[in-house]
Amino acid sequence: MRSIGAVDSEIMRTVIVEGMVIGGISWIIGAILSFPITFLLSDIVSVAIFNSPIAVHSLIKALAYGAGRDGLSAVASILPARNAAG
Repeated sequence: MRSIGAVDSEIMRTVIVEGMVIGGISWIIGAILSFPITFLLSDIVSVAIFNSPIAVHSLIKALAYGAGRDGLSAVASILPARNAAG
């Protein structure tokens, strides 16, 4: 990116945004896969143990994990961004 005139702050911002996008994609895929698997397993296990199904997921928890994912993705991208910038 330096060869086309990018400065350090632009390179750092690009790498951090890329890390957050990758984190977001992984969160979406994880949520899509985890909901049906968790419902299936919770029904099987809870009925076997407690003789009744239990609730295991909520939208609020999923959104909270997504917000935490944003922060962790940004923090995890800082060192690679600094290395790329300079």
